[in-house]
Amino acid sequence: MPPSDAIQQTHAGYNFRCHFIDGVFSLIGYSIFNAHAIMPGFIHELVVRHPYLQPYENRLVQTLVVLFVGVAGPVSFLTAGLSEHLTERKGWFLRWVFTGRFTVLAIALCTLAMGWMGATVFLTLLYSLVLVRAVAAGTSMPQWLDFIGRQIPEEKRGVLFGGRDAMGTLLGVAVLAALPHATKRFGFPTDFGLLFLAAAIAFLISGLVLSRMREVPYQAEETRPRAPLLQRLRRTLGILREDKPYRMLMIAMVFASMVTVANSSMIVTKANRLLGLAGPELTAFAGKASICQIASYAAFMPLMGLLAGRIGYKKLAYIGCLAACGTMLLGIFAGGEWTFLSALVIGGARQAAMVLIGINLPLALARSDRRPSYIGLRSLCMLPAAFMPLIGGSIADGFDPDIVLWAAAVFALLALVVFYLLVREPEQR
Repeated sequence: MPPSDAIQQTHAGYNFRCHFIDGVFSLIGYSIFNAHAIMPGFIHELVVRHPYLQPYENRLVQTLVVLFVGVAGPVSFLTAGLSEHLTERKGWFLRWVFTGRFTVLAIALCTLAMGWMGATVFLTLLYSLVLVRAVAAGTSMPQWLDFIGRQIPEEKRGVLFGGRDAMGTLLGVAVLAALPHATKRFGFPTDFGLLFLAAAIAFLISGLVLSRMREVPYQAEETRPRAPLLQRLRRTLGILREDKPYRMLMIAMVFASMVTVANSSMIVTKANRLLGLAGPELTAFAGKASICQIASYAAFMPLMGLLAGRIGYKKLAYIGCLAACGTMLLGIFAGGEWTFLSALVIGGARQAAMVLIGINLPLALARSDRRPSYIGLRSLCMLPAAFMPLIGGSIADGFDPDIVLWAAAVFALLALVVFYLLVREPEQR
């Protein structure tokens, strides 16, 4: 056994706890700072007070969603392999981690000060800060997953992701349930500012816990020479030519990401308009929508993990695609508050399935000496997520949100067919 492997095993339990606790507090932050449920309510409240923004509401919301969940993928691809020449990567990694976490604190402070700066200046700062956060998250993601793949044994990763996500999101639900009652007397935008401040505190705690991780220096065979950007990108793209199973997985995940032409945020935006919500009612619905989505995700995450162990990740992808289709159809025909919330519950099941697929299948197929590059290449499948929601938001503003929801349902069924035809389980490789 190489010395590094022996040391990794010595630190395995400690690092598992660090990653677990980091994940719990990160998920608390993500639950509160929710792009799909809280942000649509936040933007709608802003639009109600500034009517000149009303024609752009869907585009404003979808742009935020893209910055939250779409931009990080392409950034991961561009920065893939950036740390592969380093024997000690923890310091480099933590700089990007804390850059992303401190932007959430800045967003909270800007929201609390919105009345002093006006809507236009605030929106400019908001989108700029979210972009910085996305770049930081995308740059750190390949190395974070490399640490996971290197430090956490494969048989414990399901426990790590399922347990921390379930616990973190449920604690986030508790914060969301309590804070609206504690902040409703403050009014807009202070109520949302305090929500974002709570998220920032959770993110900073998670970063501090992660900084306690014990890194074992990489061995010579685990590093690669530093290369210029274009050479790194060619080397990363070469994986598609060299590794057919991974190439097939990437194609399937591209089709799955096209479902983001419509997502939970569009369903919430439709509900806000259809139900005529504003003020405290809107804040309450935004909280309930976020609770339904993330509580469903938390409940389904360990269940999907157990299910994947029995039926495999390929069949789990079928379930995720069918759940996405069901979410869109229920959003189309929803006419009341609880119907919309039921759509979000199904959406949480879809999210749990696709998160597990998106993490575990690439890790299972990636070569250990090039894992950051493999993870960066995986992020290419998120490229449609960087523009599909913007297309969907523009169509929804100009025509009807239901057109976009129908399109997303069709994409979900198409993704199911592609997974069936192209993807193999890792053990079949």
